[in-house]
Amino acid sequence: MKFRAEIFVAGLLFSSLSFAEDEAPHLWWGHEALASDVEQCVLKSQVALLKNGYKNISLNEQYHFLYATKEKMRVGIQCLAQGNGSFVYVNVAGGDIKAVEQNRNNLLSAIN
Repeated sequence: MKFRAEIFVAGLLFSSLSFAEDEAPHLWWGHEALASDVEQCVLKSQVALLKNGYKNISLNEQYHFLYATKEKMRVGIQCLAQGNGSFVYVNVAGGDIKAVEQNRNNLLSAIN
């Protein structure tokens, strides 16, 4: 069975958030192919998280997966090897749809 990173990340983000009963969480995700290798992708992702005010940054080195929080938002970033470069998935979840979208856009721009 092939591991689907984006499904895992989405599940992790939703399960770790608490929302009011009448408020549905919002999830914005994006992905980019990068010319840099996986290690550079992880480093760029860490810098992007710090520059965008994320805290509690955790790194799973085996899977090149980062998890962080900012206010009531959660983010998961995974870097995967792709040829000579890498591929990055960015998932942001939270209650404020505009903030979630803006944070996703900011992170992707900073990583790329």
